[in-house]
Amino acid sequence: MRTPTGAIELDATGRAPGRGAYICRDETCWPAAIKRGALAAQLRVSIPDSTIEALGHQMEATRERRLQPAMSD
Repeated sequence: MRTPTGAIELDATGRAPGRGAYICRDETCWPAAIKRGALAAQLRVSIPDSTIEALGHQMEATRERRLQPAMSD
């Protein structure tokens, strides 16, 4: 998402204020969205490679957390 201040951030909740872009959680969607320029187009901003890399790492971490089994007491 692009925040009201112009920062590009991952919003896993989909509820933060700003301009959002939906990318599915499947691991193939992120590279495809970047290659096609879809993320930059949806957010209406140029995205530096360093930001794209950081967001990719955040998405991977989020995906891994969702795949981990819930711990029981």
